[in-house]
Amino acid sequence: MLFYASAIFAQKSPVWHPIGLTVSGKNIQNGVEAFYRVSKSKNKDIILIKFVNLNNYAVNLEWNDAVYTKEQQWKRNEKADVRKCLTLNNNEIVSGNISDNSPKELIVKVDDFITNINDFNLYKLDAFKVSNITK
Repeated sequence: MLFYASAIFAQKSPVWHPIGLTVSGKNIQNGVEAFYRVSKSKNKDIILIKFVNLNNYAVNLEWNDAVYTKEQQWKRNEKADVRKCLTLNNNEIVSGNISDNSPKELIVKVDDFITNINDFNLYKLDAFKVSNITK
């Protein structure tokens, strides 16, 4: 029975890693926190993104995806360098997941940047911008 219990505690939930948004490496910019984690979907390596809007107002987010390799190189999407946009309501938390209802902006296909997941070092929101939504 003890073996079974220790096996349950040994399982870890996926870890969200902070995305450095500032020069000092903090993962918060203008009241929005950003995180990522690596996962798999349909045998493909993917990066899931999570945003936390700590503001009491809605914001628009804009960014380009970038991957940092173990060879210390930033890679941008070679297939389509598309600027991503997303709107967050006040105090909203939104995260990518492998279900069909996840916003497509929050899922990044690793093979759009590198061919081998073992070359992956970290993920970045390149040219990240947070704008207040005024009504």
